[in-house]
Amino acid sequence: MYPDSKGCSVYFEHPLEGKEFPDIVYSAIAEYELHIRYYISAIRWTGFPYACHTIGSCFCVTAGTYVDQGGMNKRKAGEDFYFLQKVIPLGNYREINTTVVYPSPRPSDRVPFGTGAVIRKFTDGIISEVETYHPESFFPLQELFSDPAGWCGLSSAGISGKYKNIPEIIREFIGPEFKKKIAEINDNSSTPGTFTKRFYQWFNMFRILKFLNFAQRHYFPRVPVRLAAIKFLENSERSSFNKMSTVELLQYFRKLQRDDIS
Repeated sequence: MYPDSKGCSVYFEHPLEGKEFPDIVYSAIAEYELHIRYYISAIRWTGFPYACHTIGSCFCVTAGTYVDQGGMNKRKAGEDFYFLQKVIPLGNYREINTTVVYPSPRPSDRVPFGTGAVIRKFTDGIISEVETYHPESFFPLQELFSDPAGWCGLSSAGISGKYKNIPEIIREFIGPEFKKKIAEINDNSSTPGTFTKRFYQWFNMFRILKFLNFAQRHYFPRVPVRLAAIKFLENSERSSFNKMSTVELLQYFRKLQRDDIS
């Protein structure tokens, strides 16, 4: 159906009830999946064009793409995320929302972060709720991503002038490297479209993650995921979600993302 596609992310749902695991596991996975879906929705809201889920059991790539990108690395965690950050910006990467993968919510000690590690913290009593990035930490990114092509073709003086108007927190995060990188991208871009593509190859999902961690340390402490999800939805949809449970919020985010078929 899409012969030019280089890969895809497949829609997923963790089980939220059952007899295979204790109740605490199902409560924990509801919070963690809500975090995952809130995170991707918030990044998409900023205007970033390459925000896709990167769960290892829920993506596919063509054999040619896998070889061309050097295959998966040997990291003990995050190898799926790092690999897809090379694949998704190539273009023709899709989301398949017409079928479902059901990943296991089992706790695990295999890696230091991710689903299994978070669930283990719940079952071991280390945490009792998932905390996530404050909704306001995404606002500076939305402002930055509102017009990346506006930097295209600017002189050094023009870049310096425009740089003064980007959010202070972005300037603090990147520092002088920002102006140098914009000049470098300009030197290698002949059109606004090419500039925009190169801009997002630089300010990619990994840099967004680093920015959010910077914002968390210096400006916006983490908040419980249910509160973050409610605040995000109320900011974007002008409705009240305060009475929804964690599972109800998760089901709402699932529908939002499932209906967004590419």
